[in-house]
Amino acid sequence: MNISDLEVFKSVATHKSISKAAVRLNYVQANVSNRIKKIESVFQTQLFYRTGRGVELTPKGKDFLEYAKKILALYEEMKQSIHHLPPALDSLAVGATVITSNLHMSPIISLYHQLHPQVNLSLSTGTTEELTNAVLANELDGALVIDFDKEVKLAKEHIIDEELVLIMNASHPPLTSYKDLQNQTLLLLRSGCRYRAKLERWLTEEQIIPHKKIEFYTIENLLGCMRSGMGVALVSRSMSDKLVQEGWVRSYPIPKQYRKESIVFICKEEAVETLEPFVAIIKDYFRQYRS
Repeated sequence: MNISDLEVFKSVATHKSISKAAVRLNYVQANVSNRIKKIESVFQTQLFYRTGRGVELTPKGKDFLEYAKKILALYEEMKQSIHHLPPALDSLAVGATVITSNLHMSPIISLYHQLHPQVNLSLSTGTTEELTNAVLANELDGALVIDFDKEVKLAKEHIIDEELVLIMNASHPPLTSYKDLQNQTLLLLRSGCRYRAKLERWLTEEQIIPHKKIEFYTIENLLGCMRSGMGVALVSRSMSDKLVQEGWVRSYPIPKQYRKESIVFICKEEAVETLEPFVAIIKDYFRQYRS
């Protein structure tokens, strides 16, 4: 006996007719009769009285109907539950901004791989604008980016707030005021970086014109030049704390109105459920990182 047998039984009981149930279920009448006989044989009891106008449930049949309804309801509940599970992934292409990737993505990717070894992973880095466009173009499934105000048709999940700070080589004379930045070389990531845009906007509004600007495509190259004694840069407090602990960097706060940025995870609306396991790992990582 299986689920379809119970569905046949319920239909016959509802319509009080084998022929009507057969029409309703799109079965041949003989098939329906045989299903009922099979159930009665399994339980060795009569479930229906045969009458000239159709069938009527016996007392045992009425009891059986109640159990059949419960089993069928549980079966439907199970189907709904399974149906709403996130679809299984066989590949996952994600992105992150340069600094986020440098600091955080290795442990996140590693943990996801341990939990989902069947998924082929790829990680790309870029600016917030580049990564957003890649998600919109379906080149990436999702990305960790700096929050933005631009209206785009993407789901956005807040991950963590970051404080921005200035850093420079500890061997340099300390900054005594922001005006000292006029004598410094700015070390910047390429155009499109939100940290760069914020730093340039702040200096423009303060009418501070730095001595020189040098652009880098990777955070590693930027930090390599700073280690050799060049310039100042704007980075997250997370990165600054790591470098200060290494002993070769000094950090400085920036004005409050420019200090905060938020990291968010973006993806297409239709991918939110599928990517829930990955986003859960990201959130758990950052909770532990800040604790």
